[in-house]
Amino acid sequence: MAQNANTPGVKIEQLRITAGQRPATFIVHLSLVRSGRPDSSVSGTLHLSLDGTYDGSARSLDLAALSAGQVRELRYNFRYLQNFDQELSLPLAFKPEQLVVEVQSSHHEVAPLSQTFLWTVEASP
Repeated sequence: MAQNANTPGVKIEQLRITAGQRPATFIVHLSLVRSGRPDSSVSGTLHLSLDGTYDGSARSLDLAALSAGQVRELRYNFRYLQNFDQELSLPLAFKPEQLVVEVQSSHHEVAPLSQTFLWTVEASP
């Protein structure tokens, strides 16, 4: 069966959030897998943004803001699976509510995949 040309060919298999080593830092653990037959590699970019409130006002922070300008997007290129561990540094007054993950294929005719996750930090072991 042929895969629809308008899907990115990947899906978000797992997303976990854990506390980082420093105050107000967190690690997003994300796994991308192929959807459909892995007969070739897929590539593109991941964009993360965090929705929440800052001093009582609704605010959305992109990956550049959450990484002190060091990372604007994450690149993927794989055949079966790729894991990401991205550190995020939140402003102290920011209260996160949900993490938005957008997967964009390197093929421009393919529509991006966007998925929203509640901001839930796993307890440390």
